[in-house]
Amino acid sequence: LAASRRDARLAALRLAGATTGQVVRLTALDAAGQALVGSLIGIIGYFAIMPLIMLLNFQNQRFTFEQLWVGSIALVAVVAGVTVLALVSALITLRRVAITPLGVMSRAAEPLPAKWRVLIFLVVVAAAYLVFSNPTMLTGLGDAMIYAVVIGFFFLVFAVVNLVGAWVVAARARVKARHPKDAATMIAMRRILDNPKRAWRNVSGVALAVFVAGITSICGYLSTSAWTSGGAVPPADDPGVTMMRDIGTGGLLTLGFAAVLAAVSCGVMQAGSVYDQAAEYRMLVLEGTDVKTLNRARFKEVLTPLTTVVVVAGGCSLLLMFPLFAASMTQPATILSFVGGVALCFALVSVGAFASNRVAASLNLTDYRADD
Repeated sequence: LAASRRDARLAALRLAGATTGQVVRLTALDAAGQALVGSLIGIIGYFAIMPLIMLLNFQNQRFTFEQLWVGSIALVAVVAGVTVLALVSALITLRRVAITPLGVMSRAAEPLPAKWRVLIFLVVVAAAYLVFSNPTMLTGLGDAMIYAVVIGFFFLVFAVVNLVGAWVVAARARVKARHPKDAATMIAMRRILDNPKRAWRNVSGVALAVFVAGITSICGYLSTSAWTSGGAVPPADDPGVTMMRDIGTGGLLTLGFAAVLAAVSCGVMQAGSVYDQAAEYRMLVLEGTDVKTLNRARFKEVLTPLTTVVVVAGGCSLLLMFPLFAASMTQPATILSFVGGVALCFALVSVGAFASNRVAASLNLTDYRADD
């Protein structure tokens, strides 16, 4: 919530004469302290959710506490790792303040994502589709190597989805900004173009959720399709059925966690944008823009990248699964499962977007002067 405002404050300190070392120490203490508190809260959540995970059925048995307990050393390592990660991330972003404080204070726009991202994306997706369409290419590598190649391509495609996401969001916003249908659309698209990377980060968590939703929908169908087609009940101890059912359950868990985290991330980042852009909001209101238009603009600022995520991530997921499970993907159960997962993501992220309007409602947008 405070990242951009922190950059502005630190840039002001630099312009007032603070040294780079002083700015670095302030940032380090701020980031490390918040990360430490957050990781400790996360450990409390770990203990709170453990009883619910113990109710799940994997490999025809329920989890025990011993299986879910990671150990004290692992928890300490996680706390230290999260703190160090947040510290490094804050120091990396601090380079912009330390080097160009005038650019930060003047809110200089960042360059739009380069087109080379699209080329890498197309090459990787084409290579993955070629491998999945011709599994005979992998014969002779051994089962372990085949699984490694398949899983590796899934991870690689998901990585390039994040690589190309900001470019696709910017391209779509540029098209919609040329012929906006109303004032809210124009404001939202200009905000996206001002920082496409931020717009993508608002909903990037949904990319993982939608990507997993495509795989989960197929695995859930395959776990019973071979048996229900003949009217029989799948045996509980069948290894193939058990594996596919467990993959489907794990996918649903990942989908749920990713969707919730994406919604929280979207809400936090949108609330941060409200505070960062408070001056712009006040100027728009004073110039005659009604608050409802600003609320619609905030929602469209999230909805445009969100629909882009669904198209790109969902399309890649289904494209990779199509050569392997073409017949299963046309089944109603598979389609309903995928649509349900996407709908869950839309609903939760929409809640996060609407939450930012509650934050905006708490701002005084009229009785305020810029020099107060």
